[in-house]
Amino acid sequence: MGHSNEKSNEEQIVDALVATIELRDAYTKGHSKRVAHLAAQIATTLGLSEQEIGDLYFGGLVHDLGKIGIPDAVLLKPERLSKTEYEMIQQHSTLSGVIIDRMESWRHLIPLVRHHHERMDGKGYPDGLAGEEIPLGARILAIADIYDALTSRRVYRDRMSAEKAVELMKSMAEEGHIDPVLTEIFLANVERYTIAEESEGIYLPNLEIARNTFFYKDPLTSLFNRNALLVFIKKGVAKGLRISLLKFDIKGFKEINSRFGLSHGDKLLTKIGILLQDFSPSGELMEVKEGDIRACRTMADRFFLLYFGNAVDFFEFKSNTILNKLRTETGVEIKQNMIINNYHADQANSLEWGYLL
Repeated sequence: MGHSNEKSNEEQIVDALVATIELRDAYTKGHSKRVAHLAAQIATTLGLSEQEIGDLYFGGLVHDLGKIGIPDAVLLKPERLSKTEYEMIQQHSTLSGVIIDRMESWRHLIPLVRHHHERMDGKGYPDGLAGEEIPLGARILAIADIYDALTSRRVYRDRMSAEKAVELMKSMAEEGHIDPVLTEIFLANVERYTIAEESEGIYLPNLEIARNTFFYKDPLTSLFNRNALLVFIKKGVAKGLRISLLKFDIKGFKEINSRFGLSHGDKLLTKIGILLQDFSPSGELMEVKEGDIRACRTMADRFFLLYFGNAVDFFEFKSNTILNKLRTETGVEIKQNMIINNYHADQANSLEWGYLL
């Protein structure tokens, strides 16, 4: 890749910085190295010089360093970003350039990292460059970056197949997002390109669980929240699992708060959360499989039990047992409503889940 096996002090610093970025989000582990490896292979196919190939490799390693300056609440947000949040995330490419500007021998990489989110139609960022105004290396990095992002797993979706990623990238080239000539060359050779070997990196399981919890668990009850419920449904549909969903509320919850105070209501919700903890596991938080039940709190006193599988009689028996336990141990009345019963994937996929939930 245009560099020796003996790493300089600056290269070791870059390795440490990349590891720091990946600690922010375990689901991007290895992303920078894969992008670097892929970009270097594209450059080799194009017949670029050893120096240019090496620059692209190291440009790929450092292209996302600026994400260290983006707040977790924006960088890891699973929902659609607001306009302000999107403008904030766009700053990462500029920040990457600012960081490597501190290393004199790496300053020539600034155009690669600063402009890897520009678009051929001029609608990219940070400078709105268009066509060949965008440095060749940045256009190559953009293709490698997009392909790896599409084919990598995220907490809110499984990895996209190579075939689907290829079709999407063809559309992106036609729409003026990425360089059409480079895209054609890349797609003609992608099957023979190799994936970078995973490095050991830094991984702290408990930290990753806590990080995911921030977005997908309700802080009061520690149950899964509405974001998680929607992701579960999406993943269940993608796996072709049948889906049943039971909604239940605490009858007279507003009156309970009014009569005994909000702290009493919070204690009640917390107790319900404790009683439902068996259905709010840690670990691979967003995975679902046949037979799973998940408990979620989506608002105030509204809860859901979500079941994946064909054994609907079992789910109805289990959910009735759970609700009776809640009634007995909390002394409150529970209103329940089985709103979805044994829907298969195609039916479930057509439902307006956001409205139902």
